Amino acid sequence: MIKEAIDRILSLAPVPSTIQEIEGRKYIDTQKGGGLVPLKKPKPEPLTVHTLSGIIDYLAKEIDYLKEAQSDHFIQVVSPTEVVISAAFNGAGFFERPEFLTATFEPPQIRIGDYVSLENFIIGLQAYFVQDETTAQLLKLVGNVKDETVMQFSDDGRTQAVSARTGISMVEVAPVPNPITLRPFRTFPEIEQPESLFICRLRQQKDAPPACGLWEADNKLWKVKAITSIAEWLKERLPDVSIIA
Repeated sequence: MIKEAIDRILSLAPVPSTIQEIEGRKYIDTQKGGGLVPLKKPKPEPLTVHTLSGIIDYLAKEIDYLKEAQSDHFIQVVSPTEVVISAAFNGAGFFERPEFLTATFEPPQIRIGDYVSLENFIIGLQAYFVQDETTAQLLKLVGNVKDETVMQFSDDGRTQAVSARTGISMVEVAPVPNPITLRPFRTFPEIEQPESLFICRLRQQKDAPPACGLWEADNKLWKVKAITSIAEWLKERLPDVSIIA
């Protein structure tokens, strides 16, 4: 009984790890069935900012002394909502690429590709899109549509004509041109928001209020425009830093 207790205690004691070197790379053998774990140099988590201006401030103030360390750093525009300051491979043979700073933009949740109530459509169009002549025209149209008037449609696939009552005895036929060009807030505020083509549709189902929706119609080309604009904005302000987009 005593021997079994001693063996049980010894089995619970931590097993010392051993370090093995394979092809110049060091690994830790935990001896707990987990296999070999790469032994990597510790590194700090990258800083996070939420504007492109934060990238300029970070490099201008030399917070991590990248120039003094002769770091071969560069900026990568990962997407319309993410930009990273990175550098060449290092890490004792494991080819890790360090990241010093990440700039991220959190776009508003714009409901695209579905019908919403006219009230929510009007609110979203004013809150989440750059205001211009197109949004003004669309707001005027949707604002004139009432429950009892979205009863008749003339639709040829490109232009949708909706009967919108403007008074007790007057009915105005308002065209909905398609596609329309809009600029939602989808990337960093320092650059001009890229244009996109959208299809706008109005409908009214039986026993339901009128609804309106937007569908993207440019095959996500706005992302390429946004990435290019971010790269140009950074190159203009950081001519000595490599920009990858």
